Formats: sequence, C-alpha cells, structure tokens
Amino acid sequence: MPFIHVRACSGRDTETKKKLSEAIVKAASEAMGAPEAAFTVVYEDIERENWEKDVIQKVVKPLGDNILIERGKPVSAGGCKNGKICKHCACAQITLKV
Repeated sequence: MPFIHVRACSGRDTETKKKLSEAIVKAASEAMGAPEAAFTVVYEDIERENWEKDVIQKVVKPLGDNILIERGKPVSAGGCKNGKICKHCACAQITLKV
C-alpha cells in the first residue's frame, strides 16, 4: 500500500492540509494506477526554525539519490547536494514510499 509522508512548515489549517492530501492521493492514484483507497497520507508540521535540522539533515540528505523532485524542480542524477533550504518555506519536501 502506498504511503505518502508530507513534511511542511507549520501554520496551515486542517482544511488546507486535507485539500493537499486529497490532491496528492488523486494524482498519485492516477500516475500509479492504484485505487485511492490504497493510499495513506501523513502530514507533519515542522517549525520553520527546525526545518534545516529536522528535514534537510535528517531526511533529505540521507535520501540522496532517491530524491526525484526537490523544491519543485527535477533533481539531476546524483541528487541535490547543495544543502540549502527555501527561505520562504513555500516548498514541502515530500517523501514517497511505495
């Protein structure tokens, strides 16, 4: 069963998180050919000041070559190694485990 874990800066209301989760499931279901009911989505709020420590260092860097899209752009072969974070935190790092 596909498991989708969304990490984003805190501050969004429950309705926004629900809309995002539903949109992700719909797109993933269509792309994978799996029923929407098969998906589990977890939404984790990360405090802005903890983004580097809790997401970049603990999640993004260890994934390395497994990252396909980072900050809205496809990652070239070998993964993104710049270690920078989005200053506006408009992006959410999304980890897909299928």
